[in-house]
Amino acid sequence: SSAGSCGRNSGMGKWLPSRLRSAPNDKRQRAALKTSTRGQQTELVGLQYLQQHGLKPVMQNFRTRMGEIDLIMLDGATLVFVEVRYRRSADFGSPLDSITSNKVRRITMTAEAFLQQNKKHTKRNCRFDVLSITGETDNYNINWVKHAFEG
Repeated sequence: SSAGSCGRNSGMGKWLPSRLRSAPNDKRQRAALKTSTRGQQTELVGLQYLQQHGLKPVMQNFRTRMGEIDLIMLDGATLVFVEVRYRRSADFGSPLDSITSNKVRRITMTAEAFLQQNKKHTKRNCRFDVLSITGETDNYNINWVKHAFEG
């Protein structure tokens, strides 16, 4: 795979028949679509929250084969890789509890790929933050954990 294709949609799913690529037609597909839409919505909430706190957006949803980084922001001169985690309720644990060591490894590898592709950021200090979001639309509780893990 060429370095230029890492951040773009790879076209996966093109092999599916068009009837399966259109509207979700079973419960699992509808649930996945709902989760995806909710994820996009909470990432937007996270982006707006960070912007209100002075961070500037660099990129959203940077993807490679290794993983995805939800938000890449600038906090002054520091490049911040942000993982946005959402749960409707913290009854069964905080969204932070859902970040495994495997997820951390995938995020750090993806951050390295971003830096390799975006040389202008290689001299910046970097950090990894997590936005833990719980609640429902218009009533979100946001917990911003700076330096959530080391890269």
